[in-house]
Amino acid sequence: MTVADSSTPRQRAVVRAFLAASRNGDFDALLTLLNPDVVFRADRTARQAGAPADLDGAAAVAGQFCGRARGARLALINGAAGAVWAPGGKPAGAFRFTLASGRIVAIELIADPGRLAQLHLTILAGGRGPRMGDVGDERRPGGEPDEHGDP
Repeated sequence: MTVADSSTPRQRAVVRAFLAASRNGDFDALLTLLNPDVVFRADRTARQAGAPADLDGAAAVAGQFCGRARGARLALINGAAGAVWAPGGKPAGAFRFTLASGRIVAIELIADPGRLAQLHLTILAGGRGPRMGDVGDERRPGGEPDEHGDP
């Protein structure tokens, strides 16, 4: 993985705002960033780790992410703004965001090691968001506790 300073500014701003709203538990802010018909899809590996398979609609997606994403870092995924969960510096999950008219219309969670290896992932400088207390939080891709019972 590499670290970069920039991406498409609008994409990056929307994903950064989504991560901040998620971390801060701001359900209303999440709703403003999500298209009413947004979809969330997770691959088999992510589902086995506790992520939901499919979510449809802004309320369902916002509810899943509200108060979470503490371990996710703003990143470029194949050149587009997204987020990566990389405990110990090793990517374990990548969140690909699709935007239309400035709102998120789809989020795909990829946790399969083979698929992750095919992605070009670049953690963006300052990609942790506004809460410095999140450092060291290594939640599983679905936000479930790890093998030690820690979220």
